[in-house]
Amino acid sequence: RRRVLRFSPPVHGTSAGSQAMTRFFWEQVEPQSVGTFDFHGQRYEFKASHLTDMATIMLMQEKFADRAPWILAVLVVLICVIVGSLFSSLGLGVKMIVTVVLPIIAEFGLIVGIYQSGWMEWAG
Repeated sequence: RRRVLRFSPPVHGTSAGSQAMTRFFWEQVEPQSVGTFDFHGQRYEFKASHLTDMATIMLMQEKFADRAPWILAVLVVLICVIVGSLFSSLGLGVKMIVTVVLPIIAEFGLIVGIYQSGWMEWAG
């Protein structure tokens, strides 16, 4: 029979504190929590696990971060090949990469630099 112990710390579900707590549980608490004990002649096994919405989001983010570059690269090449073959032109696929894909990647990099790295903080 399974028993579940639940507690709710005073942090927002997706805050940095919640992420830090999730990492703490994964790295410190869970590895040390496996054990067995006997009670009235019956053996019980104990293993703590941390499962929250934040933990699920963090796991999905890690899986996506590993696979995203490959998925996006294959998708871009596939789209360029399809468009090039529809118009029977190899140059059109290459032109799409230069005129569509590279500017989108550059704009994304610029936005990340501005908002996450603070490149434009001097502008107020």
